Amino acid sequence: MREEQLISPKWRLTVLPAAHAVLFVVGWLSQSPFGLSPVFCVDLPFSLPLVARDDWKTVVTVGIIGTTWWLLVGTLGWATRNRKISRVTSAVGAAVVLLTCGIGFVAIYGQLSDGSMVHDDRFTVAVMAIYGLACVLLTGGLLSAIGAMLRTLAIEDKP
Repeated sequence: MREEQLISPKWRLTVLPAAHAVLFVVGWLSQSPFGLSPVFCVDLPFSLPLVARDDWKTVVTVGIIGTTWWLLVGTLGWATRNRKISRVTSAVGAAVVLLTCGIGFVAIYGQLSDGSMVHDDRFTVAVMAIYGLACVLLTGGLLSAIGAMLRTLAIEDKP
């Protein structure tokens, strides 16, 4: 195989942060009380300051930190696949991402499982789309972490 085929394109690094940025902007502009709720779930633990304060400075700060986090999540998968980081770093990063994405899914499930929010008139199609995008983002994080973990655990270490 040629070296170009072994290294995945760097543009893939922008998929998760771009999805987060779209989720954040659409959630913030949705004018729904549920709009930023999925953002809170996908950005845990970085979104915890939103519990205490929800002014625009805190929201923007959490958005920037969250987008940076998702860039790191995508970089973990890319760097592990292309052997740019050590196995230990990859394993620890994958474990952290698996934990945070798992917590995000549990938080979203917890919000939607009781049904009271779904039956609220303010829970519109736009809000459902925001929750769907949040689940897609978390799935991308899980795939990045699982890929990193599998590559880390691979027995063969090809150059």
